[in-house]
Amino acid sequence: MYGYKIINGKAVIDDKEAGIIISIFNSYISGLSMKAAAAAANSHGVLFIGIYRAL
Repeated sequence: MYGYKIINGKAVIDDKEAGIIISIFNSYISGLSMKAAAAAANSHGVLFIGIYRAL
């Protein structure tokens, strides 16, 4: 799950990735389309959920 890391079996916010997520979310709520938000995520190296499932 992007934005979190697992420590002792619990999901903990990953500060490095959280900044990217906050930026993408803010762009989306400011009017960026979902497609553009996905492209922004991809430009930061964030893979969509289907890629994680395929790995």
